[in-house]
Amino acid sequence: MKSQEYILVGDELLVCVLNKFPKNPFLFESEDDLSLAFYKASLKSKYQNLFKNYPFDKNGVMPYSKKLGEGIDTLRKSHILNYVQFRGYQISRGIDFRFDKFIAGKLNDNQKKKIKNLSNYLKQELKKAA
Repeated sequence: MKSQEYILVGDELLVCVLNKFPKNPFLFESEDDLSLAFYKASLKSKYQNLFKNYPFDKNGVMPYSKKLGEGIDTLRKSHILNYVQFRGYQISRGIDFRFDKFIAGKLNDNQKKKIKNLSNYLKQELKKAA
């Protein structure tokens, strides 16, 4: 059992959280909805350690994280996150492979629990935005 916390980088926060989402149904309509849900979560003290490498710029029309934006682009380019016009985003099963092979073994039990809770929180936020 790992006791030290792994610091998530790149698209890892997205992969961890979206890995817990259902695969293939359309889950959210825009990157703005997803970004705003992540921003709201980043303000909660129980999730702040997960957001160490994902700062938000609050000076624009809405909060934006360059790192999360880059992560979304990476997942889109690898066809793990797919946008269908007028329907929204869907997540492929490839995200399971990416999480299991490259991230899961680096996380301690506390982080896994936080990620599961964060994923549930984001699902609720995205339902509100729909």
